Amino acid sequence: MTTLKRLSNPDSGSLDIVYGEDWNTLVTFISEVGTYLIPSVSPTLGTNGSLGSESTLYDVSNTDYNLVLLGLRIQTSGVGSETITIRITSYFSDDTSTYVDFSTATDVDWKFPPIELLDLVKDGVSIKKMTVQASTSASSTTATVTVTPLLVRV
Repeated sequence: MTTLKRLSNPDSGSLDIVYGEDWNTLVTFISEVGTYLIPSVSPTLGTNGSLGSESTLYDVSNTDYNLVLLGLRIQTSGVGSETITIRITSYFSDDTSTYVDFSTATDVDWKFPPIELLDLVKDGVSIKKMTVQASTSASSTTATVTVTPLLVRV
């Protein structure tokens, strides 16, 4: 079930944010806010527990734009006898960063609403770039990871 919470925005009226698992409803409401971005990235997995190289989800560092994170989808497939770790990192306008690690030992299709992503945002500071890295506990793997953030560029 999807629940709506209306947030008041003095500059542009009101803004609907969707909390729940209905990804398509979230996309529909965001289209009224500004330019929404839904990039999908499949990072290269590092082996033996070491993170692979950083893959950029979106970057507005050299612009006047900022990113607003409103949802995140993480999908894995082909996970065998291993643990997959996915690291999502937010880089902020004050030259700091923060990250959150997600781990799984099975195939997943996780969808996170904004309320579950608060560790990737910072009060009063804008997100300028988001990246993903991933690893497997195994020495080799056929597993894949796909990360799809739901972002608004403002």
